[in-house]
Amino acid sequence: PYTLASLLGVIFVNFWFIVSSVIWLFQQDWFVCNEFDSSSIDTAKWWLIGDNYEAAIITLVAIFQFFNSAAIVNFGSVFRRSWRRNYILVFFYCCFFVHTSFLILADPNPYSCIFRINCGTKSKLVELGYPEPNWDIPDYNSPVGHNVFPKSFRWQLWGFVLANCLINVLWERVVLLWFL
Repeated sequence: PYTLASLLGVIFVNFWFIVSSVIWLFQQDWFVCNEFDSSSIDTAKWWLIGDNYEAAIITLVAIFQFFNSAAIVNFGSVFRRSWRRNYILVFFYCCFFVHTSFLILADPNPYSCIFRINCGTKSKLVELGYPEPNWDIPDYNSPVGHNVFPKSFRWQLWGFVLANCLINVLWERVVLLWFL
C-alpha cells in the first residue's frame, strides 16, 4: 500500500500539473493565434515537430517532474540511508535543477537553442528585440518561427514547476513518511 500510494500520488500530481500547464498556456494573450497547426508545417521533418509553445511547456514541466521524482523516492526510511548521504544523487539533482531553470529563465542563447526551447530563427529573434544571434540556428518548422516565452511568463512558469516539485515533496515526505 505504501509503494502504491507513493507511486499513484506522484502520478496524480504530475498529471494534473501537465494538464494545467497546457490549459494555462492557452489562456495567455500572447499565445492567441500562435497555437500549433500541423497543417502548416513540413511533417517530413518529424524531429522538428516540437518547434512550438505547447511542446516547450510540456517538456519543461516534465523534465522537472522526472528529476524531482528521482529525488523524492530517495528520502530514506527504515531500510535506506537518507538522501543527504547520497552525494551523487544530490550532485545530479543540482545539475538538472540549474540546467532546466536556465532553459526556462534565460533569454535565447546558444545552449537553449540546442534544445530548441526559448529560441527561434535569427530573423524572428531580431524581430522580438533580441540582438542578432551569432550562432547557427536552423529554421523553425512552424509559421511562428520561435517559441520564446515572455519574461514574465518564464518566471511564472518557473514558480509553477517549483510548486509541482514542492507538492510532490510534501506528499512523499510529510504525508507518506511522516503521517503514514
